[in-house]
Amino acid sequence: MSKIYWVGSRLADIQGDEDNFAGAITLFGSSRICLGSECYESEHKHRLNQNSYDDAEKIKYFFKEKIEKTIISDQDSVFFCYGSEWNSVDSVFLKSFPYINKQQIIRLCKDKFRARSMVASFAPVVPAVCLFRTDCTFEALTRLFPGNRRFVIQSAYGAGGEGTILVNEKNCASRIDLLKGYELIASPYIDAIPINVHVVIGLDDLMVLQPSIQLIEKDGRGKLLYRGGDFSAASSLSHSMLSEIAKISRLVAQRLQAAGYRGVLGVDYLLTESGPMFVEINPRFQASSFVLSRHLRRLGLPSLQMLHRRAFEGGSVTLSEVPHAYASFIVFLKGGAGVEWRDSATFPGEHDSFGGGAHTFSPGAPVARVYFSDPIVRIGNRVVADTPLARQIGLSPSIFSHW
Repeated sequence: MSKIYWVGSRLADIQGDEDNFAGAITLFGSSRICLGSECYESEHKHRLNQNSYDDAEKIKYFFKEKIEKTIISDQDSVFFCYGSEWNSVDSVFLKSFPYINKQQIIRLCKDKFRARSMVASFAPVVPAVCLFRTDCTFEALTRLFPGNRRFVIQSAYGAGGEGTILVNEKNCASRIDLLKGYELIASPYIDAIPINVHVVIGLDDLMVLQPSIQLIEKDGRGKLLYRGGDFSAASSLSHSMLSEIAKISRLVAQRLQAAGYRGVLGVDYLLTESGPMFVEINPRFQASSFVLSRHLRRLGLPSLQMLHRRAFEGGSVTLSEVPHAYASFIVFLKGGAGVEWRDSATFPGEHDSFGGGAHTFSPGAPVARVYFSDPIVRIGNRVVADTPLARQIGLSPSIFSHW
């Protein structure tokens, strides 16, 4: 029987599922917590920023070294990835990754411009153009999107906000220099509520789970950084809005299912007064997946990891009743602009500092992730952090607004 190893950023993401894995290879955590685990932080006493271009090569080398070492020592070992960690190994080892989709469909999902173009045939999408870096000037943007003075520029591929910036006339040129690649995606800035939805796709069925509000902070460089998610606040959306989000998510999932996609993915939207506008597809587990998995496990139901596995093994991925998690979380970053991490005793939630005993941190690396049973934000025309919990944490009400 094959030994299954979890591969991803956080060992804490499989908390409660440890018995389903022979071990783990992660960036954060302690090798003492889980038998058979290898953790970068525990080994190097340094915490990397998993979304940073500067740490990308270190991360890729770490996963490559540890995965290939495990395969060589145990030919029966297989790997279960949070995202694209499998991409770090030589192609000869890919047979040891039975729970990943074909590269062709992953590329389709991760291509932001192509995904919007395809979804536009059946749902509203955020307008976008694809530009050469040299053509991405403020003058060009105002010509392409008349009446707009603020724009969101993205690398064609990216995650966690490191590849997404907000620009205006004064800072357009300098901020675009922060992005990698010659191909950029440009959109008008839309003052709306960012939403993420989990979907699980099986061979013959699929399941759309509840949405969360994405907590996005603009740092001093104009980068829009993901700081957490709020399922509790999203539950206050109107029934019609929730139904429309679920409807479009199901339409997206049905098309990906027909193309051969299996397992967990996320769909992002901007929620305006007129309804949801599609933004992108994330063909992987989400930063908020641990919240849903924790809730499912507490109810005695299979976690998202186990549903993902079922999808690849031909089993059903739907539950007779989809339970709603009333929870939220926030990730405190090293050098976060909105609030500094304090002693955990001052926070009214469950926290994990990832446990690896890091002495040093890369810029923007996570300090801790804190899970709450109450909403962090309230929603109206935009996301406002003025709930009792937000005040207790010490958040500025406008931390997740970008005006």
